[in-house]
Amino acid sequence: MDYLSCDYIISVMNYLLNLKKHLINEVNKTEKVLATTRVARDNSPTAMESHSDTSRSKLESEVTMHELRLKELKDTIDSIPEKSECTERIGLWCYAKVQLPSNNLEILVVPEGLGGTKVGEIRCISDKTPIGSVLVGKKQGDEFSFNGTAGRVLSIA
Repeated sequence: MDYLSCDYIISVMNYLLNLKKHLINEVNKTEKVLATTRVARDNSPTAMESHSDTSRSKLESEVTMHELRLKELKDTIDSIPEKSECTERIGLWCYAKVQLPSNNLEILVVPEGLGGTKVGEIRCISDKTPIGSVLVGKKQGDEFSFNGTAGRVLSIA
């Protein structure tokens, strides 16, 4: 097994911190939208005041949606470890660099619902997605196939 440089490991740890910062920014944005939506809801007519105006019920649905999103974001932030505990195999919260025919990808395997986020050059891939499920359990040097494309795991941290 190749030894990883300290700079490499620090950059991966920084990625986890950057992911937390990114999600905290999302929390702040969601809180602002939630506050604005609550004000709009509270200032819209009730069903008793206007029988044909449904804006209050629509806004109530939006408030509920933003509250759920806020809880989901906060739960995700709480679940992010301080450091990656991956050494041998790709698993949850593991960073991996994979080689594909067209390019190399830097990925972080994350829980369902967080995939698709990109911070810097590193893409978050859910462990439940097809590519995530192919990569989970792979070791450095292992080859894999996804959608007819061959790849290889270059490194794990």
